Parts: sequence; structure tokens; C-alpha cells
Amino acid sequence: MVLRPYDIHWVELQPGKQRPFVILSPAEMNAHLPHVLAAPMTSKAQPWPTRVVLNQWDFHSEVALEGMCRIGQIHIKGRMARLSAIEIRAVKAVLREMLVD
Repeated sequence: MVLRPYDIHWVELQPGKQRPFVILSPAEMNAHLPHVLAAPMTSKAQPWPTRVVLNQWDFHSEVALEGMCRIGQIHIKGRMARLSAIEIRAVKAVLREMLVD
């Protein structure tokens, strides 16, 4: 399975419980390492600057960039969707603010 940045995948962190995560690490890194860098998605709205609101679905959803973590590829169960170009730009802007500027 090719793991591309900004794809949303189902991740099983506990047996029988899956949750969506957005892949953040580059595909070149994902192809060579047994883990990826990813951020969880949540439906619990928070007015934090580390959140990016997604508008693809009929329900409220946010990428919780403050919760980004390393996930073993063995826990990734399947691709769900991909962020839109606008959402990708918003994620990049927040990451730049958090980690670079």
C-alpha cells in the first residue's frame, strides 16, 4: 500500500477500534520506514490554532495537528479519502506556524 501525505487512512490503535488519521510524512519516507507521521481526525471542535476544519463531509471534522504522532504501518487498515487542495494548504500553514516560524 502506498502511503501518500494528506491521505486519510483508518488506523487501528486498539483491537476492534479504528480511527481516521491524516498521513503527514512524505511518501519517500513512508516507503522506507516501518512507521509514518500522522495526525488524528476528530469530531470534537476546539478553538485551537492547531486544528484544521475539514469541509468534505456532512458532519463536523477537524485534523488535530497537536496530536500528531508516529504510527506503525502495521496499524494502518485502509484508505478512506484525501484532503482537498484547500485543506492541504491549511494543514501546511498550521504546520509551518507550529514547527518552522
